[in-house]
Amino acid sequence: MKSGLSKLIDYAMNPSKTTADKIYNDGMKNEEVVFVRGINCTPEFAKAQMQETKNRFNKNTGNVGYHIIQSFDDNEGTNEQVFEIGYRLAEELFGDKFEVIVALHKNTDNLHCHIVVNSVSFVDGKKFNDNKTFLNKMRNVSDRLCREQGLSVIENPKPSKHQCYPQYIAERDGEYNKFTTLKKDIDECILRTGSERNFLYEMQKLGYKFDFSKPHVTVNHASFKRPVWLCDLGDEYSFERISQKLYANWRRYRIDLPPQDEWRTYLYDFPKTYKEVYVHFVTVVKAVKSRPKENYYIEKYLQREIIKLDRLIEQQNLLCHYDIETDEQLQAFKHECINEMAEVTEARRVCRNELRCAVRKGDEAESKRLKGEISLFSERLKILRKDINTCERIEKSEPDVESKIGTILEIEQQQKNKTQNRSRGYSRDER
Repeated sequence: MKSGLSKLIDYAMNPSKTTADKIYNDGMKNEEVVFVRGINCTPEFAKAQMQETKNRFNKNTGNVGYHIIQSFDDNEGTNEQVFEIGYRLAEELFGDKFEVIVALHKNTDNLHCHIVVNSVSFVDGKKFNDNKTFLNKMRNVSDRLCREQGLSVIENPKPSKHQCYPQYIAERDGEYNKFTTLKKDIDECILRTGSERNFLYEMQKLGYKFDFSKPHVTVNHASFKRPVWLCDLGDEYSFERISQKLYANWRRYRIDLPPQDEWRTYLYDFPKTYKEVYVHFVTVVKAVKSRPKENYYIEKYLQREIIKLDRLIEQQNLLCHYDIETDEQLQAFKHECINEMAEVTEARRVCRNELRCAVRKGDEAESKRLKGEISLFSERLKILRKDINTCERIEKSEPDVESKIGTILEIEQQQKNKTQNRSRGYSRDER
């Protein structure tokens, strides 16, 4: 934990989560059992005692604490049994040097213990060193304690995909935060670009800065309190994976122009789906634009499309990226964008209300953070509006595109007939 240790302790000790159902003694009295215990500290004064340890050794920066969640299988173990395992785990790992709060939560389908550890030792003031060796030790101790109580363990654990806790909570609850917004912006910039250089330029325009000087690539933004590791977003958002997507994007959208004697053959292979129609048409327009003199009779017909080729490519890219092949799929995608716009607009409205409160209180740090979030939401709305506008252009132009392909085929056939007639020695007057 970089901050919020007090809030975490309050969450772990929440009476609604840690208090067991009433039990009866002698059929006369009842009592409530609260499954919270402290190690080297008293639960009621744990926050003050942990802070006092930090102050005594002048270590109030960096990691302020560690949060461990020990979960058990559904409907397995009693409250007392699970709580005892969690307490013994914390005592064995931290009992000689650190202040710890252990709390059993019973408000979900499976029992689980929250273990909150002060990062600073009350014995010598040294900070706890979290590493893979300790993680393996903790797993081994936990498995041993569970087996002693006859509870199940994961015998052959698979490597877990790393995901930081705030991101997990936001995605689980469907909330917008810096992680979800960053992932959406990365996806949109991948769609719009075909190289690492252009991708970084597009991200920079949205306010993001990449740092490649560290072992893990980090991304920063004015609204972030601290940089975000790309690996925290998941395997699909490592820079290596982003580069692969960009290359695939280039191969998929930046279609190499076929030789002059082949693109006409491509033209006669008439497409069927929305995606095929646009890839087909863009290929022809790009070929004609690159050789206007050789295709002057088609170039005159396609002047408007050649001028607006970037828009055609934009429409093609959207159809290809989302694999849209029918009008129904296009309408469904457009509807999703409209719904997301409503969600983002509402999230931005909430941030603006919070910003007004922060300004009244004179909280400059909070105001700066909220302004950054509002900026992210505004950028996301721009992308959504652009996608919706692109969908509307496709709706209007798709029938026209098919018609133009048919007309180009007719022009090609007419030119072919004229060429054949000339080769037979006929003049226009003789015909």
